Formats: sequence, C-alpha cells, structure tokens
Amino acid sequence: MSHQPQTASALTLLSNTPYLSPDRRLFGLLGERPSSESVHDKRCIELRLGIHMKTGQPASRDLLFEVLTPLGFTVHVTKRYWQLIVDVKHPVVLDQEESVKKALSDPDEIRQSRRDRGVYLFYMSERLGRLMCAVARREKDVEGFLIAAYPTDAIKEGEKIWPR
Repeated sequence: MSHQPQTASALTLLSNTPYLSPDRRLFGLLGERPSSESVHDKRCIELRLGIHMKTGQPASRDLLFEVLTPLGFTVHVTKRYWQLIVDVKHPVVLDQEESVKKALSDPDEIRQSRRDRGVYLFYMSERLGRLMCAVARREKDVEGFLIAAYPTDAIKEGEKIWPR
C-alpha cells in the first residue's frame, strides 16, 4: 500500500491548472519544476495559488491591490506575493508598485505570450528607452494574477493584442 502525502489534493490541483508554464517552470524562481517535497517550493505554491498545501483549502488572500486591465479582467496581487517579487524575483521594482499598477491599468501596449496563451505582457513607457513590464495570467475570463514585474528596454515577442 503506497503512502499518499497530505499535499495530494493541492498537488493534483496544480497538475490540472494552467498556473504552470508549458516548460513546467513555476514562477521562474528555480529554472525547473520544483519538487513537491521542498518546503520552499510548497511555500511558493501557496503564495501563488492561495492554497494551503496541507489542506488544499483556500488561504487568506492578504490582498495588496487589484487592477482592472483594458482587456476586461482584474489582476490581483497579495502582499506576500509582492514581497516575493521584490525580495527574490525582481528587487529593482521595490518602490515601483504604482508603476506596475499603471502598466496594468493604462499600458501603451499589451502582448500575448507565444509560449502560454493565458499570459499577457503589459508595457508602459517610463522614460526614454525604458519600459515597465507587468506580466499577468488571465483566469476565468474576469480575473487574473501578477506573475512578475520588471523594467526593460525591449518589448518581447508575442502577438500584439492591444492597441490593435
């Protein structure tokens, strides 16, 4: 008789959701799909999905902000996930919360990812030659979540969907 970990319900949910990119990387933190045994990986999954890994139940959202995009869906960011972005993923956006909100709500251009059709890149000019890019995943037609935010000097490939 095989032993099933307590996290089976949440991990099953993960394998059946579009939160993982096609190349199976989660959040771009580790370069490959994290193992289900790592405490750090479970914590990252909880932050992204708002799911307690032991119970599979929703965690409190601890919402930092929600922004309505021109595409008609709302992007939410929790305080804890924003902290992960500014501490680990892209520390350069530490004091750029307002720029990220503006990139989501009033972008100069939106591109749909070639690799994952549920991911959108929102670009907003900050100053000559520099853009703020906010990357979000659309879920359930009317809501989504922030994946990353970072300054850049180039627009990535992908289908330009706004403005047309």
